[in-house]
Amino acid sequence: MAYYVDTMQSLLLSDTVETYNAELLTLTTKWSQPFTTYFLATVHARIDHLGSWRQRKFDVELATTNTSESFNAQLKKLQNWTDAPVDTMALVLCRLSSFYVTEITRGRAGLNDYILRDGLAPQPLSGKYCYNVTH
Repeated sequence: MAYYVDTMQSLLLSDTVETYNAELLTLTTKWSQPFTTYFLATVHARIDHLGSWRQRKFDVELATTNTSESFNAQLKKLQNWTDAPVDTMALVLCRLSSFYVTEITRGRAGLNDYILRDGLAPQPLSGKYCYNVTH
């Protein structure tokens, strides 16, 4: 399993689509047929949106599902801003906060892959905790 994760990460971190395609040709001869079929149907079909060569223009080096790592990366980017209006920074922090409040609310509602602790019953979603910062 680690082999597949490592090779997928390596592919997604390719510098160009040409490098990605060349490496993909090599790897598909080494991967199992079911994994190759899965990868081509799910990841490769959307590679124009996933490849790091496309993400770099948004200042994204590596995507992660580790929430605290993502949050820390965003805070570090804020610290490196040398010329940003206070209202812009406040809006960014507000949006980050509202994202995590929404995630906690979704967790309390038992949505997605969130698992509640024993003894906690799912709470229905209400507009009370749903934030939509548009201005």
